[in-house]
Amino acid sequence: MRCGSILGKSSAPLEVYPPRMPRWARPLRGLLRFFRLNGIQIPKAPQIPAWVETLIGSGLFAVFFSIVPGLAQLLTRQFRSIWIVWVSWLFFFAATGFFWGSSLSWLLCSLMLASHAWIAMRAGILSEIITLRSRVFVLFGIILLYFAIYRYGVPAGLNAMGFSGGYSLTSVDRIQVATGDYLFGTTRNLSFQRGDMAMTEISGTGGHFQARRSTGFVEIVGLPGETLEVKDGLFIINNKPLDQHLYPVPGWIKRAQRLNVTLGSHQYFVVADFHGTGYNSSHVTAVCVVPSERLQARAFLQWWPLRNRGFIETAP
Repeated sequence: MRCGSILGKSSAPLEVYPPRMPRWARPLRGLLRFFRLNGIQIPKAPQIPAWVETLIGSGLFAVFFSIVPGLAQLLTRQFRSIWIVWVSWLFFFAATGFFWGSSLSWLLCSLMLASHAWIAMRAGILSEIITLRSRVFVLFGIILLYFAIYRYGVPAGLNAMGFSGGYSLTSVDRIQVATGDYLFGTTRNLSFQRGDMAMTEISGTGGHFQARRSTGFVEIVGLPGETLEVKDGLFIINNKPLDQHLYPVPGWIKRAQRLNVTLGSHQYFVVADFHGTGYNSSHVTAVCVVPSERLQARAFLQWWPLRNRGFIETAP
């Protein structure tokens, strides 16, 4: 109808249609109409108290409620205003997990944190902070806060479920694991056998490496109560040589002369990669002999690189 139009009388019936709605909503409308015609009462969504909306709208509590991305907007029925950013956060979160262990994961993690922080900003902080400089300062502050939550919260959650992740500190050709690959391990019902990859903390290889500490996955070669020595480039366990193709001796251990160690009832001999010169048997013992209480997890899954992703085979 345009301005200046003249309405005339007509005997034809005038049909009035409701406003056009999206196709996805039409089945829902039919279901609601069925309930209404049959006297079925549908409970209404509870109203959010005004004080809750005011609380969420304040800057500090908006950041708190937004630890779960979009929760503040969901409680105040403003989720539609940030759904695109929320989907972006979800995508970056999933992509970070998929590529975790690679250099790309750090870029994806940064984008995930930025999306998460922006969702928190939209929950009420933008209305309180006017200047661009202040908004940028607060945005970086929220990113650092959420980084700490992810940094310590995600590993704590994995540990609660019985999992732990870390980089490999040695190469094991038998299972196609290289130094720097990312592995996942289980922390429950720990029992180890020769050839298992175990997460532990090792430190001190002499010289300028003395203060170095590394936490990651290493290969177990010697078991509690065994006598281990290195002779002619082979590991000798209880006077029996190990297959050099399955358990090769790293070069830095070969350079240590007269290596002969008897493991205690709660000690393991592990192998890790180090680079340097001047090692002796005492240095190797300080690095490679670890007590059982320092073995934190047993690797079962190789996560990165992607081409080798899969479960780790049990040692022969």
